[in-house]
Amino acid sequence: MEAFCVISVGELVDKLAVLAVKLKNIDDDEKKKAITKEYYALQKTLSKMNILNYEKYLQNLIIVNEIIWNAVNKAWEKEKKNEIDLEFAKITREILIENDNRFKIKEKINLYYSSDIQEIKSY
Repeated sequence: MEAFCVISVGELVDKLAVLAVKLKNIDDDEKKKAITKEYYALQKTLSKMNILNYEKYLQNLIIVNEIIWNAVNKAWEKEKKNEIDLEFAKITREILIENDNRFKIKEKINLYYSSDIQEIKSY
C-alpha cells in the first residue's frame, strides 16, 4: 500500500536528502533495499514535476542532514550511558541549530519553486 499526499517541494527534496544519508550510513541490506525503493520513487515524482536545478539544494540538505544524523547518534550514545551533561546539551543544541538551517534551505526551495505548500514554524 502506498499513500500519496501533498507536500512542499522543499519537503520532497529534504526527504531525498534524508534517504541519501540513510543509504550512506545504514549497512543492513534489507533496510537499504527499502530505502533505495523509496528514494527512486520520490526521485521519479520529482522528475515528473519538471523541477530543474534542485541539485545544489539537495547537496546542501544532505550536508545538514548528515550533521544532524551524526549529532543524534552522539546524543543517543550519551543517553544510553545516562550521560546527560554539558556535552549532551551542546550536542542537542547543535541538532536544534542544524534543524533550523535545514528549515531555511527548505524555505528557499519553496520560494524558488513557488511551492503552494509552505512549512511554517512557530518560533
